[in-house]
Amino acid sequence: MTDVNVKYNDIYDVKFLKGLSDAIRSLKGVAGLSKGPSNGIKITRFANRGTDGGYEFDVYVIALYGARIPQVAWELQNVIKSYVTKHSDFEVLKVNVYVQGVSFEKRVIDES
Repeated sequence: MTDVNVKYNDIYDVKFLKGLSDAIRSLKGVAGLSKGPSNGIKITRFANRGTDGGYEFDVYVIALYGARIPQVAWELQNVIKSYVTKHSDFEVLKVNVYVQGVSFEKRVIDES
């Protein structure tokens, strides 16, 4: 688990993304992140005139069978916003949740 006192200054930091992935996977109703080029999390930076802007998160997940998808999406949005604001100074503008499929069991991640 990531040290709660760490503040990251790079949104693409490996430890930051690992902690964010772990927070997402730990949610009830989430079987895992979808595999693909973004490994389930796509981050886009938006710069607004006169401000630092912020980030938009696209999260691609596999839901557990029987989970209430709207509730899972709502909780995912809150977990991501909470994690990002707690561990960085980045502003979360938007969190989009894409359910890519349904699984009957949690996916185990090979950490080798």
